[in-house]
Amino acid sequence: MATSFSRRGFIGAGLAAGATVSAAPNAALAQFVIGSGDGGLLALARDMQGRLLLPDDYAYRYSARSNNARYDHVLPRAIALCASDSDVVRCLRWARDNREVFAVRSGGHSYAGYSTTPGLLIDMRALRRVSVNLGDQTLTVQGGATNQDVADVASAYPFAIPSGRCPTVGVTGLTLGGGWGFASTHAGLTCDRLLSTTSSRRIWSLSPQAPRPIPTCSGRCAVPAAGTSGSTRA
Repeated sequence: MATSFSRRGFIGAGLAAGATVSAAPNAALAQFVIGSGDGGLLALARDMQGRLLLPDDYAYRYSARSNNARYDHVLPRAIALCASDSDVVRCLRWARDNREVFAVRSGGHSYAGYSTTPGLLIDMRALRRVSVNLGDQTLTVQGGATNQDVADVASAYPFAIPSGRCPTVGVTGLTLGGGWGFASTHAGLTCDRLLSTTSSRRIWSLSPQAPRPIPTCSGRCAVPAAGTSGSTRA
């Protein structure tokens, strides 16, 4: 049975290890959570490699703000600054077990406000590694990577992918929205270049000849590089 392909699934299942976020002591967090009678958030904070921010944290207000000021009034219950794949998994399990609404943030540019929530905000922005495989001319991109991150890496090689025009837009959100940019009339959309993605530790290969629904996509997405002629290699 086909499973729906959603933006939340694409970014939210981002099972990719990479950059780290400094984990400061959470004494204030423990006091806040215990005082409110919510031991679930305290357990989540203790298990995470990254940080869990609450409204009284000094970094909360900055981290809660998206790039779309229209949604500045939507303030999350907590913000998870994920530093690893395990952090993402823990956050999703916590939201499921506590029946809490959540949103996943990559670049935070969603016009529709999909990267804002009054529940748990899962921030992927530290997971932004981009790696190159010259053998098959592909890039593997983590869930928090931006257009600029991809451009910085790809510019050192004789190939590129069609991408967006704003440097701070998240690549995963861009791909789910199609992916229109300066090179689109020549090389197509970003989503046209998607070769495979991972879901529940499985690799899903994509091709025009055998299309298939994508249940959930991780933050690690392989995309074929566009050559000078605009052709791709599968």
